[in-house]
Amino acid sequence: GSGASDAWSISMWVKPSTTTNSQTLFYYGGDDLANEGRITLTQFQGNNLSFSYGSTSNYIAHVGVGNFPTNQWNHVLITYDGGLTGNASADIGDYITAFTLSINGVNGSSQAAHGNYGWSANIPADKYRIGRLLGATTSAYLSDGIVNQVAIWDTDESANVSAIYNSGNTQDLSLLSSAPVHYYEIETSVTTIPDLVGSADLTGFNFNNVDLVTDTP
Repeated sequence: GSGASDAWSISMWVKPSTTTNSQTLFYYGGDDLANEGRITLTQFQGNNLSFSYGSTSNYIAHVGVGNFPTNQWNHVLITYDGGLTGNASADIGDYITAFTLSINGVNGSSQAAHGNYGWSANIPADKYRIGRLLGATTSAYLSDGIVNQVAIWDTDESANVSAIYNSGNTQDLSLLSSAPVHYYEIETSVTTIPDLVGSADLTGFNFNNVDLVTDTP
């Protein structure tokens, strides 16, 4: 299980294309998809979004069906309250409600799912990527669509979704009273994406100038 100190939140703006291929928007966790846990956010079949916590067979998921419009900027916020995680069938309700998925400032989860009642182990710090887990055949590149303003907190920000979404108006999230611990603007470089508030800079891979964000946000 996990304690309250493990709470976290992930925010980003995404402009998905109309592709029907699955595309990984965010990945953190193990590089063994079958046996290790990870946090993934995936666009699939066009205007659908899926968040998953765990491994391929043991996971908690929230899915937004039809509420992730293509060819426009959408705000996504995923939160975890730091409560107990595990794979006990009696606690599946608590596992599911420990996580939230918000799209454009409102609840974006149209259905919840699980595999074998959840994930009881830790999430390894093997890979941290905006986009695909390199070498994993079931985790597809973000090849269509654009991501920007990726922010990560070590707190549960579910109560602050309105302030973070800001009625759809982009803002400098580092100025919020509850500021993120990592923050990225993907606008200026294809080689290094600097962490604007922390020290977890990212390195560009399969990333070209046409992928840089030039419109809002």
